[in-house]
Amino acid sequence: MMRVSTMQMNNTMTNNMMSTSSSMNRILMELSTGKKILKPSDDTLASTQILGLEDANEALGSYEKNMMAAQSSLVLAETVVSDMVDVLNRMRDLTLGTGGIPTPYDEEGGNSAQAQEIAMLVETLEGLANTRSSSGEYIFGGTMGDSPPVGSDDDGTYSVGGSDSSRQIKISDSQTVDLGVVAGDLFVLQDGSNIFDVMNDFVDALNDPSLSQDEMDQITADTLDAIDETLDNMNQALTHIGGTLNTIDQAMASNMDMQMYNENMINSLEAVDFASAITDFTMMQAQYAASQKAYAMVGSASLFDYV
Repeated sequence: MMRVSTMQMNNTMTNNMMSTSSSMNRILMELSTGKKILKPSDDTLASTQILGLEDANEALGSYEKNMMAAQSSLVLAETVVSDMVDVLNRMRDLTLGTGGIPTPYDEEGGNSAQAQEIAMLVETLEGLANTRSSSGEYIFGGTMGDSPPVGSDDDGTYSVGGSDSSRQIKISDSQTVDLGVVAGDLFVLQDGSNIFDVMNDFVDALNDPSLSQDEMDQITADTLDAIDETLDNMNQALTHIGGTLNTIDQAMASNMDMQMYNENMINSLEAVDFASAITDFTMMQAQYAASQKAYAMVGSASLFDYV
C-alpha cells in the first residue's frame, strides 16, 4: 500500500513539475516575442480579429502608396500649369504691345522681335504641354499617357490629342481621384480651335503688312480672347488640382488615423503584459524549485523509514 501511494505521489509531482516547466517556457517565448498569441489555436477569436485588422492595414498601406503617387503627379501638374500661365501672360502682354498693327520686317528680313518671341513662347508652351512624369508618361495625356498630347502637323498646324478623361486612382474604398487634367481641357477652345494655332496665326498676321488696320484689329481682339479663354482653362485646372490635393490630404490623415487605430487594436489583442508575465514567471520559478525539493525528499524515502 505504501509503495502504490509513493508512486502516485511521484507521478503527481512529476506531472506538476512538467506542467510548471511548460508554462515557464511558454512565458519565456511570450517575453521574447512580445506576443501572448503564438499560434491561432491559442485564442481563435482574437487570432481572427488580428488577421482582419492586419488585412485592413495592408489595404490602407496600398491606398497610402496611391495617395503619395497621386500627390507627386498632381504637384508636378500644378507646377507645369503655373508655368504655362506665365507663358500665356507673356503672350498676352506681347499681343497688347503690338497695338494691333502689323509689324514690319527687321533689317535682315526676319520676323519682328514680338513675332519671334511669341513663336518661341508657342514652342515653350508645346514643351510644357508634353511634360512627362518620372515614369515616362505624358502628364496631360490622360489615359493615353504613352503618346505626346500636343504636336504639329506637316502643314504647321497643331493637333491636341490625348484622351478625353484623366487617369484615376483609388485612395480609399470609396474615393477615387483624378491624376491631373487633360490637354484638351487646357488648350482646346470653345470654337474647336486651339491656342497654338491661334498664336501662330497671330505671328503670321504680324508679319503680313498687306493686312488692313481693321483686319489686324480683329485678329488682335480674337487672339486676346483666345488667350483669356485659355488662361481661364488653366485657372480652372489649378482649382481642380488644388481641390484634389486637399481631398488627398484629408484622406491621408484619415488613413493614418485608421492605421494607428488598427495597430493599437492588434497590440491590445496580442501584446504581452510584461510586468504581469514576469511576475507569473517568478512565481512559477519558486513553485518549480519547491516541487523539485519536495520530489527529492519523496524520492529518498524508503519502507525502512516507516518500520
